[in-house]
Order: sequence, then C-alpha cells, then structure tokens
Amino acid sequence: MKRIIASVIALSALTAPALSLDDAGFQAAALKCWNTPVSFDDAGKFEMAVEIDQKGHPIDITAKSYVQNGVSRGFGETLKRSIMRCAPYKFPAGIYTMTLNAKKGGKSLNPFKD
Repeated sequence: MKRIIASVIALSALTAPALSLDDAGFQAAALKCWNTPVSFDDAGKFEMAVEIDQKGHPIDITAKSYVQNGVSRGFGETLKRSIMRCAPYKFPAGIYTMTLNAKKGGKSLNPFKD
C-alpha cells in the first residue's frame, strides 16, 4: 500500500510541470492568424489574457495592460479578431497571457521616436 501511495505521489510530481500553461506557445499559435497593423510600434506594451475552454475555443479575452489611446484600442481589436480566427487551439483549458511590444530597455526599431 505504501508503495502505491509513493508511486502516485512520484507520478503526480513528474506530470505537474507538463500541466503548466504554455503562454509562449499559445501566443505563437494565436499570432499565426494576425496581420500586424501599421501602428504596431505606436501601441506601446500590450498585455492580454485569453481564456480558452476544453475544446480550445476562446471564452474570455481581457486587455490587462496597455497605453490608453485609440491606437491601442485598434491594436487590441485586431488581436482579438486573430485570436478568434485561429480557434480552436490545441492547448489545455486555462488562461493564457500574451505580451506584445514589450520594449526592453526603452529600445525600439522605430526610427521616428517621439
């Protein structure tokens, strides 16, 4: 009996990391259907949470962090449409975080910095 319990505990410890959500993989899958808008660099950092059900369909999309302007709103709308267009996803049900335009160290490839 002790062996069975120890085996179950060991097995659950080994499979736990496999059940963690793959934000980067989900983001890559969702962006396959996205046509990057011209205003991409102007939108600033944009973070969105996407919840999918067991069948891989989005059931909730929420903008979490973004610059409060019209460019970001349009950016979010194009991203939402691409997420819907690529469904269903082959990922476990859960909430995935997508972070776009995360500029590191204030650097940008936009030559016309404001």
